[in-house]
Amino acid sequence: MKRWIIERPTGSLIHYYKDLETAKKRNPDAISIKECMDYSYLEYVDKIISLSIKSICDYKGRMIYSIPYNSSFILVRVLSDIIDGKIFYYDGLEFQVHNTYGPRPIMWDMGTPKGFCERFLNQNHMELPIEVISIKKLKTLKPVKFWFKNNAAYYRCQHGYFYYIDKKDLPNKKSLEEYEKFKGNEDAVWARVEMRGLAKYTKWFSSESELLDEYKAFRESTPSSLGSTSYNIIKKGYMKNHPEDRAIAFRLPYFQLDDEIKDDDNARRLGYKWCSLLEGHKQFGEPIENLDWVEDLIKRWIDHKEKLYKAEMEDKNGK
Repeated sequence: MKRWIIERPTGSLIHYYKDLETAKKRNPDAISIKECMDYSYLEYVDKIISLSIKSICDYKGRMIYSIPYNSSFILVRVLSDIIDGKIFYYDGLEFQVHNTYGPRPIMWDMGTPKGFCERFLNQNHMELPIEVISIKKLKTLKPVKFWFKNNAAYYRCQHGYFYYIDKKDLPNKKSLEEYEKFKGNEDAVWARVEMRGLAKYTKWFSSESELLDEYKAFRESTPSSLGSTSYNIIKKGYMKNHPEDRAIAFRLPYFQLDDEIKDDDNARRLGYKWCSLLEGHKQFGEPIENLDWVEDLIKRWIDHKEKLYKAEMEDKNGK
């Protein structure tokens, strides 16, 4: 089987025939017929097959390949025939995108091996471990901060990874002053002053002696009618890193979010899919516990993309 470029008055198409004579017989109105030597699409067929984790035959004997995609999978049928005992692949395929938290598809979409790979398998991103990193390290990844409200900060770095930071953990004047005051102090203590067994306040002291002096003044100034007072030393020695070197930015597993987004309505479903990728990453706790903020991150990213699009359109119209 070979590929032939069939030139007609209305344009040219590529057809598959065993030889030139067959091509001429099937296309008597052709202006010209010449063999197409471009079989580069087979490289994409090889990529699809190599990335599949499972293959089965359907009721017609056609091979179906299952390829992991985000938290689910895609089923792919590459168009082919058995010719002279060997499999011949055509430049075409059918596929179904399956979602873990959605209805099972019935129809198959059409495409080409190249188009399919560029849409679903073109993950030329740097592989980064799923971990919690410092704000200093995050800055080296050239992140875009697209949300900074409601106690949450969301970022997306140049490699396509998303990050979550609790705003109270970000370096601020208070944390910087604390670090400068107590850094390297092995005598410092982290203590809680209590009244009636309930925490009144918790803070760092330069030494246990400073704690006792402040506690004595607190006890003497507290009317006995309010109940008993006490203190509890929680930690000794100030061993914290500089605020910008502390691990506070949670890096989510790589997820092709832009390919999945349709509108705000499916943010919850996408949140479930994304959270399922957190299985085994203990720093995140139970995967489903992250659903609310992951869903919120998705919605904020959608808003951010819409704002960028509107700004781009306004800029074009203005010109």
